[in-house]
This record gives sequence, C-alpha cells and structure tokens, in this order.
Amino acid sequence: MRGVKGFFEGSELISFNEFRAYIHALKLDQHAGVQGIGLVRVISDAEKSQHTERIRKQGFSDYRIKPEGQRERYAPIVRMEPRSDTNLKALGFDTLTVPAAWAAMQQATDTGNVAITSHLTLIQDAGKPGVSGFVMYLPIYRNGVKLDTLVARRAAVVGWVDVPFRMSDLINGLRDKIDSDIDLEIHDGTPLSEQTLMYRSDEVHPEAKLAKGMLQTSRQIEVGGKQWTLLMNATPVFVARMSPRDYPTMVALAGVALTLALSWLAWLLARGRESAQAHYQQLFDQTGDGILILATDDRFIDANTAALQILGYTRAELLTLRLSNILANPWAPRLDINVDDLITGADDHEEWTPVRKDGTIFPAEVSARRLNNEGSFVILRDITKRKQAESQLRLHAHVFESSREGILITDARNDIVSVNRAFTEISGYLPEEVIGKNPRMLASGKRDKSFDEAMWRDILNLGHWQGEVISRRKNGDIFPQWLSVSLVRDHDGQIVQHIGILTDVSERKAAEEHIQFLSNFDPLTRLPNRDLLRDRTQQVLAGAKRKHGSVALLHINLDRFKIINESLGPNIGDQLLKELAERLVGHLRLDDTLCRQSGDEFILVLPSTDAEGAAHTTEKMLGIIAQPFTLDGQRLTVTASVGIAEFPQDGDNFEQLTQSASAALHRAKQSGRNTFQFFTRQMQEQARNVLQIENELRRALDQNEFLLHYQPQVDAKTAQIIGVEALIRWQHPQNGLVSPGIFIPIAEECGLIVEIGAWVLHTAIQQAADWQTAGLPIVPVAVNLSVVQFRQETLYSTVAQALRNSKLDPAMLELEMTEGIAIENTERTVKLLDQFHALGVVLSIDDFGTGYSSLGYLKRFRIDKLKIDQSFVRDLGHDPDDAAIVTAIIGMAKGLGFKTIAEGVETREQLDFLREKQCDEIQGYLFSKPVPAEAFAKLLRNGGVFVEQVY
Repeated sequence: MRGVKGFFEGSELISFNEFRAYIHALKLDQHAGVQGIGLVRVISDAEKSQHTERIRKQGFSDYRIKPEGQRERYAPIVRMEPRSDTNLKALGFDTLTVPAAWAAMQQATDTGNVAITSHLTLIQDAGKPGVSGFVMYLPIYRNGVKLDTLVARRAAVVGWVDVPFRMSDLINGLRDKIDSDIDLEIHDGTPLSEQTLMYRSDEVHPEAKLAKGMLQTSRQIEVGGKQWTLLMNATPVFVARMSPRDYPTMVALAGVALTLALSWLAWLLARGRESAQAHYQQLFDQTGDGILILATDDRFIDANTAALQILGYTRAELLTLRLSNILANPWAPRLDINVDDLITGADDHEEWTPVRKDGTIFPAEVSARRLNNEGSFVILRDITKRKQAESQLRLHAHVFESSREGILITDARNDIVSVNRAFTEISGYLPEEVIGKNPRMLASGKRDKSFDEAMWRDILNLGHWQGEVISRRKNGDIFPQWLSVSLVRDHDGQIVQHIGILTDVSERKAAEEHIQFLSNFDPLTRLPNRDLLRDRTQQVLAGAKRKHGSVALLHINLDRFKIINESLGPNIGDQLLKELAERLVGHLRLDDTLCRQSGDEFILVLPSTDAEGAAHTTEKMLGIIAQPFTLDGQRLTVTASVGIAEFPQDGDNFEQLTQSASAALHRAKQSGRNTFQFFTRQMQEQARNVLQIENELRRALDQNEFLLHYQPQVDAKTAQIIGVEALIRWQHPQNGLVSPGIFIPIAEECGLIVEIGAWVLHTAIQQAADWQTAGLPIVPVAVNLSVVQFRQETLYSTVAQALRNSKLDPAMLELEMTEGIAIENTERTVKLLDQFHALGVVLSIDDFGTGYSSLGYLKRFRIDKLKIDQSFVRDLGHDPDDAAIVTAIIGMAKGLGFKTIAEGVETREQLDFLREKQCDEIQGYLFSKPVPAEAFAKLLRNGGVFVEQVY
C-alpha cells in the first residue's frame, strides 16, 4: 500500500494503463484475500461534472459517481485493479456514503497510517448474503505540505489507497499455516454475536462445541487500528491426535496451549503437524497464565513458570503440596476428599480464591479438566486487576446512574452515545430518543451564534467550558441549566469523546428570585420592605438636599388591629392588610413609596412635600383607611394613627426621620387614636432620654444595680400576712431609686425585660428559700410576668429549674399575668397554665378589669386568683361606678371559684367596703409599702399581723 501511495504522491497524473501495469507487477494473486488495489479521490461538488467527463474520456463511458445525489464533497473510487467484472462495480462508488469507510479514512488521515474498516459487505459482493469483508485505507497527501499537525494533515489529504479484502478468501489463503483440526471464528470487536461475525470455519455454533466438552479459547488482536476477536475450538480429531499413550503429560500441555490460545501466531509458526508438540512445550513454559498438572490424588506433578510466580513457590516446594493446600475457604473443604469432586470429565470454569505462600489470598479465574485416569490440569489466571477494574467500572456506572446531575457522553463527531437517568428526568427524553443525535436537539433557540462560537472555541482550546444556558425539554418547556462540557482525548491527542454535565437550575433561579424579592419586598402585601424603603429614601433625601427641598415621612399604625387578629383569626387580619395596601397604593403619586414595616405598621415617604402637603395627604389616607372592608362576609371598620416627620427639621437621614415619626405616632396614640401628630423637639428630647435609659439598663444588669422590695399581702378578715409581692427597684448610681414605671416599659420595648424578668424570678424564689432556711414562717411570693416573658418558649423550664435549684415548694410561688397576656395566644396559654397548675404554682390575673372585655377565657384557665386593679379601688366610697365594678368582680370570682385580692388599698374606708363585699386579700399602703428583704423578714419574725390597721 505504501508503494501505491508513493506511486501517486510522486506524480500528479497517472493514467489507467500506468496504474494497471504497476498493480500487475505486484502479483496480487499471491496475497490471500486481497480483491484488488484502488484509488479514492476527494472531489468537491464544483469539480463533479469536470471529473466525471475526464474519467469517461479515458475509456469508461458509463462512469458516474454513485449513489446519486448532490453533496458538498465526494470520495469516489477512481481506480481499481485488477479490472475484473466485480471490481468494475466499485468504480465511481462514493465511499463517503458508507459510515464505516469514512471513519477508517478519517482515522488514516489523522494518523498517517493504515486503518481498516469495521466488517462490511464489499461493493464487489453486493447482493451476496453472508459474505463479510473489510477495506484497508492509506492516505495520500498533497505534495510539498508540512504534515506536523492534525489540521495540516486533514487539509492536505487528496485521496486514499483502497485495498478491499474478502474475509473467507483471506483465511482460506492462510489455511496451510493454520492447523486444520482447529475450528476458527473471527469477530469484529466484542461482545461476540452474529452481528459481529466476520468468519466461521464451519456451521456449528461455538456454544454447541463448548457443551460437547471441546476446548475453547479467545484472544484479541489489533489490525489497522481495529480489534478482532479470535475464537478457537479444538475438534475431536485434534484431541485424539494429541493424546498418545506414551505422552500423558503432553496431552495436558496441548490442551493448555489450545485453551490459552496464544493462537493465531502460534499456529502460523507451526509449519505442519509434526512440529506441534515442540511449540506446545514452548507455550507451556512461556505463557502468562499459570498451569498446574495434578495426579488423581490431588498432588501437584508439574507447574509452569507463571504458576510458580503467581503462587510464590519454587517448583520443588509446590510439588510437595496438594491442591487443597493452596485454596482458601470455601474451596479447600470441597477438595479434602478427592479432586474428582471438583474436576469432572467436562470442562469446569470457575472463580477460586487461592492462597499464596506468604498467606495472601487473591481471586483467580480457573479452567479445569481431567486428562485421563492418570490426572487433571488446572489453568490459573490471577484476576486481581480485572476484579479491581470491574469494581471500578461498577462504581463508575453507579455514580453515572446515581448522579443527580444529568450526564451525556458524545463521540468525536458530537453524536450522543450515552445518557444517565438524571438526564432523562431533566430533559424528558428517553435514551433511545437521543442516542445517535446531536445535543443541539436540546437547544432553546434563544442563544445567538456568537455565544456558541465562543463556547466551542473554549472547549477546543482549553478542553472544557462551563456556564448557564437556556435549554428546551421534550415537552417544549424552556428552562435554565448549568452546563459543563469537557473533552476526552486519546494518547495521540485526538478527540474521542465529549462529556456534558447539566444541572437544572430552575428551582435555584426561582429561589434566588424569591430571595431577591423577600430581601426587598413584603411577601404579604408585596410592598417594599424597610431595607428597600431606606434605599429609596436616601435617594430622595439626596435630591432634596441638592435642591433645598422638603420630604415628609409618615409612620402609620392601625388602631386595635390586634383585636381583629385575635377575635377573627390571622387569616382575616392578613386579608385586611393586603386590601388596605392595595387601597393606599391606588391613591399615591408615582414617586411616593409605601412600605410595610411589620405587622400593622406602614411607612410612607412623600418627596417634595411640606407640612401642609403632608397633613392633606394624611387626612386623605385616614379617610381611605376608615372606609369599611368586607372580608369573608363580615363588615369591618378600622382606623389608624399617624406620626409625621419632616426633612430637614426633624432629621436629615432615614433613621432620624423614622425615629421622629415613631415618636409622633406614639403621641397620636395617646391623643385618642384615629388622628395624626407632627414630631416636636420635646418629643425628640424624650426619645433621647429613652435611648439613654436603655443603654443604662444594659449596664445595670452587668453592675447588679437592681434590687427587690417586698409588699405584704394580708387576709382581709384577720390582717395576717398570707403572701408577698416582689417588686423590682433600680438603684441608679446617680439618680438613686428609679421607679419601675419609668424603666419597665423601656425594657419591654428593647427586649431587656427577658433578662430582667429572669433575674427577678430567680432572686425572689431564692429569697423565699433563704427565709425558710432561716426558720421564718414563709408565705407565697408573687412575681409579675411581662408579655415578652410569657412569649418565651423556655418560660416553664426556667421556672421549674429555679424551683429545683432553690428546693422551694412550688406552692410558695405565685405568678401574676395581665389579661392581655392571658388572651394573646389562647391555646398556648391554656397549655402553659395547665403545666404550671400541675407543677403546683399559684396563678393570678393582675390588673383585672382594665384589659379586654371578653371574659370567656376565665373558665378555660387554671387560675387561682383575680387581682382588682388599684384604679377601681382608689375612689371606692366616692364613685358608684367603681363600687359597682369591684362588687361585680368579687361576685364573679366567687362564682368561678377564684380568690380576689385588691391592690392599692390606702384608707380604712376602702378596706371596710372590700371586707363588706367579701374580698379575700388586701395589698396596699394601709398595711405596708414595699420594703427591703430585711424589713419584710422582721415582719415575719414579729408574727406577721397588722392589728392596728384593722381593729
């Protein structure tokens, strides 16, 4: 072939006669299987007519390129010698129309070497069933061109030397070099099937031969870049010929040689049957598989070099052992009686686990066979690496199929050859719907050409690319995916595969968009949140500063919205907020910004608006809010309070303006609600004082500046002390004792009340325990719970732990809560009060009568006492309304089984009224103001009775 190649590369114009004379000199009839030698030329579509005319003028009047049809380029066979009738069929045939031929021609072009096709039917044998062949190709390049790169070789190729082979003729021509007592079968690659069959020496299927006990083996050889599998079977004649009585050991060697099948080359080297035994001995000594010859009693009588190396023994050492000595469980017990239990008269193919001399075990593939009555042989192959490779392949296959990312693999031409399960789940395409197709079928059509060009430029230059692309599922849905593409090259640098890994990022993109929305908007009303409002306000303020303009900021809060949530449920409350937001937005200017800050609070920023404009807008907003709502068939009317701050006089940044507006809102609430107030300097000073107190409260916790005073609770009839309330005081280092009425609301607002309340609880409980240890007749100590404390999930465990630490009887602790706390979350309240009741703690409702009018909760709660607020006690004897309220509370409590205690009792007249109405307990300055712990301990020591105040 290289001579023909040189013949054409040395001359631009070679006539048919010159080519015919050259081929005749090669004496092709002496080369088995060769059907001829031809020449293939590359012809462009523009050259087709001129090319056809030129060939016809050289004596081939019916020459044409076939099959018919217009293509970008052609590769017709333009010479084929010898010029037989069958070879003339090939003249003009376009080899590019045969994928197997084109693949081999491309391989030959890229490597510069001979390449052969996979098995096919030659043009010369068209119409003949079952006749297999192949074609060899060698490239012809344009003269004077450097061929040092792949691109250069592909650009320089002008044709190929074409040598077709008929497989049956090839093997028949080699029969004098192959033992005729061996049946031969040749396949194109693996796995073996009727589709890969290229040659079979007889009509009997190899599985049938194997079933009859004939020895069989296979090997792979590489021919022109293709792998052929040679499958050989021994015939009965071969076995009989190789089994003379004087050579029992040689029989084993002959069978081993056949089974191991270093095969074709060995047979070709054997020049006749008379030299076969010498070659078998050579194969026995040199083969890479271990061969063990055994006597009938399981003793070794011979082993080849490979077996000794595999097992780690010397020949002398091994011949002292039996087969069972080199096998690990479970194989050894099977061989303890007789080797014939394992090695029968037929072939035995198994996997064993032998043991080397050093004690290591390894997997082995074993073929075993009895020779005759005198022994058996075993072929042993160490398959450790194969097992590892199989394990690795299984792992890779598992990873491939289990991956949550879609994976597709394409060949060098970018046609899909494999996809995993995740690919199907993501794209909707089954494997059979995409195999053999280009991944472009997934394209959405939304990428421009420059994007694809840049992507493939990176893939080819860098070997990889990754990025986000828009793709289309089988059902037509468009979706975003993250795509990673990598190249796989062979040892010559040629592209053999592309691997694409794709991840559906639809959910992630949606989540990102949702997160982006949540970071800037309120999910309920879809209004801007505080962060977005801050950004917009800063832009508005920057413009106002440049133009010396004005800006108004309104803090809007619905009046008594909490009652709607608690009475009608949070769903109604949410609907109300959504409809309210829609109403307000519908009456705003384009540059106004309305924000839902939290709950029922809104902030409205009005650019280019002074005080008069702000007041006008606020009046309109209040009217819009007051219009009735109809929700789930219920008609609701709400009002709002508004605080207004102006730029620049009330603040020159967002934070200052919102603080000023919040202060103004607080004053609007105090003014009776459903109104608005502007911020004043006095309010600003008050806000500054609040902030200072908050900072000092944090220091007070660290510096232990808090202390407890204790106010007695006495029996209304006997004036005996029956309880005590723990009241916090703040010993300020500069201001002295600070009233709780000043700092408790601030502590609740800033969240410090949780730490302060926990301190009060532990301190009061421990103080009662200390009094008990001192031998005093202790009474229950009452501790107030704030609304913030009551919301803590850890409240019960905190109380229980404090009681356990102090070892105080739970009955000696009374927890006081307001009505507002009690009905804030009814189901949770019922559960929590049941827990405290089971613990043995006394429970009371503080400031009863000042909260919500709904009293249905009282019959559900496990409480012990109602505490009458001092605002009703203060005017007893003077205000008939207060007298009526107190009388009603006492009567209702007795009807429900509760005790009553009146606080703020300061006069004998108040006491007499309460005793007359059968109030159970009294607390107030009439008996004692709150006193330090030491003073209250003294009261207990003195008997704890206030005789003078009662009698």
